[in-house]
Amino acid sequence: MNKVSKSKNRITIFGYSDISNFIIESFLKSSENYDITLIVDQKDNSSSSSLIRASNQITLKKENLNDAHAINENDYKNNLLTILATNDTKLNILSAALIKSTFSTNNIYCCINNVKYDELFNGKGIEIFHPWDLPPKLKHFWK
Repeated sequence: MNKVSKSKNRITIFGYSDISNFIIESFLKSSENYDITLIVDQKDNSSSSSLIRASNQITLKKENLNDAHAINENDYKNNLLTILATNDTKLNILSAALIKSTFSTNNIYCCINNVKYDELFNGKGIEIFHPWDLPPKLKHFWK
């Protein structure tokens, strides 16, 4: 069984996309030392290999992102942040809801590409954001 990192700066990013790549680069450029786990689809061969090799702060995990069993407590327990940033809005929404309800994780950020979902998680502990408009609460982690 995998040990859960005790790092107070532990971040899990679910999915590889342009926005997750931007977020990872921002964390790596910050003055903080973050322990980042990037969970990518097992079919994705391009998943940030140069980014991963450039940093010892990133752990890469390949999973079937469409399988609910791929969401493992060890990846989300004791996180500073959990960011869902695949290119699939519905997958991000469903995964965010599953993670929140199953593990009671705080600081969940869910990327959506459609404004019709903006009010979906009001008061549920999940912050919705768009790739073109990152929330200030998220950006402050890498300033």
